[in-house]
Amino acid sequence: MKSALALAGVLLVAGVVAAQAAEESAEPAEPGDATGAPGAAASDAVAPPRVAILVVAPPEVDAFLPAYVHELAAAVLREAGWSVVPPGVAKRAFAEAGGEGCLGDGACLEALGAELGAGMVLALWPSEEDAEGARFACAAQWYRAGEGAMAPVGEREVLRGDETAIAEGVQAAARRADRGGAPCLVEVAAEGVEVSAEVDRRARALHRGRLFVAPGDHALRLLADGRRAWEGPLRCEAGRGWRARVR
Repeated sequence: MKSALALAGVLLVAGVVAAQAAEESAEPAEPGDATGAPGAAASDAVAPPRVAILVVAPPEVDAFLPAYVHELAAAVLREAGWSVVPPGVAKRAFAEAGGEGCLGDGACLEALGAELGAGMVLALWPSEEDAEGARFACAAQWYRAGEGAMAPVGEREVLRGDETAIAEGVQAAARRADRGGAPCLVEVAAEGVEVSAEVDRRARALHRGRLFVAPGDHALRLLADGRRAWEGPLRCEAGRGWRARVR
């Protein structure tokens, strides 16, 4: 979809497709630059939606199990065209955000997602020999960014059984990722000015200059000190990423 967005001091451009190497960074794929003055056509290319896989495991669990379930889910998501936050990056940011407690706080989880550039989170709780006598167990829950707070998607699922059963269950949980329902990441890059944002006439907090919007058509309004406010259309479709630059 080609779109020309004329504005004074702000350029909104679509992101480029992420390269595999981009997953080695905490940052989502950088959008491409449109050439020419503000109002130049934006690129057709878009960055794929990003997922953060957060693994919560008891300290006594063998370190192999959390790594195993993470890679099972990540492989399925990558094959389906998603970008996945590297496990070490996700683990560190998750711990700094408060760990498992953040999963119960929608605002905390959305701020974490914004930091990682991930509008979708898959939480996994692997364990060994659960109370019902299964050799392994693993709970799985999807979360999706919303209007300032991530919310659970569907019911939390508990998988039980041997290695094969857990592997199949984790892969099935990963396949339930809904590309059509993925939120879009909007990045606001400001050069020496403080910027605030409104989406559909509602003020939205920026976390590290980022926010998420739900699929559909929206009106984005950017306000910066000493500059004329700008408002323009933004279509969120299939998790495509957008970037606004305030100069």
